Amino acid sequence: MKDLQKTLDWNIQEKELMVENAIVPNFKALLRSDNNEVVHIHKNSYQVFNNQKIMDVTHEIAKVSGGSVEGFSEFKKGKRILGFVKPAVHEGNIGKNQINDYIVIGNSHDGSTGIFLGTSTKLIRCTNDFSKIMKDHVIRHTKNANISMEQMVQTYHYYNMEKNELYQSFDKMAKIHVDKGLIESLTNRIFEVDHTQELSTNKTNKIELFKNSIESEMTDLGSNMWGFFNAVTHYSTHTIKQKDATFGNVFGTSAEFNKRALKEIELAMCL
Repeated sequence: MKDLQKTLDWNIQEKELMVENAIVPNFKALLRSDNNEVVHIHKNSYQVFNNQKIMDVTHEIAKVSGGSVEGFSEFKKGKRILGFVKPAVHEGNIGKNQINDYIVIGNSHDGSTGIFLGTSTKLIRCTNDFSKIMKDHVIRHTKNANISMEQMVQTYHYYNMEKNELYQSFDKMAKIHVDKGLIESLTNRIFEVDHTQELSTNKTNKIELFKNSIESEMTDLGSNMWGFFNAVTHYSTHTIKQKDATFGNVFGTSAEFNKRALKEIELAMCL
């Protein structure tokens, strides 16, 4: 995982979009102030939330939570920006396993998301990372968008509710026994195995590596869904290789793998 930066030392510059020396009406280009690289092209109606605003929001969330700013991270050359806060109460336990929680504040300059909050969880035993974005409380890039302290306090309240729900889900996982048949079924669904076709060498190798994570985590945590979930985060944190990793596995290949796996685990827990 990438180390966090103490600050974001560049911002977004808005410029007219030019094609063959002619201005393209109703569109603008967003450029990095440090290297003039184009981050994205938007309609003029798109409201930019500059990096300074994200840093300000991150510091305000730190105040609201009674915690401290842990740092900042970039994804895909600055298309997405992340801030991390360590709240005053950031330690928890699932069984005998210590967990550290961070609040993640995110924003995009490519229009893929507005400003959002989420949870970023680290299992201390083996430094597995897992993050979950709160999609129901996103501030969109609209003309009248504004971020008030009251809204941040309310969003932090929602963060705590969602974190508690996540902990309850983790506790439930620890109490659900999984046998070899369920492990194989979940593994096949997570890796989207098509039984009508022969497995590629690449997918076969990935599944074998995942089985190593299953053996490692379930040896320590037991034959339960919590052990299987940690096999998922162990594999995504320590085995998956991605060029543009983020602290906490918030975005990228690892994040997508975790998201797909959690969906299958939750479905299995409802059966």
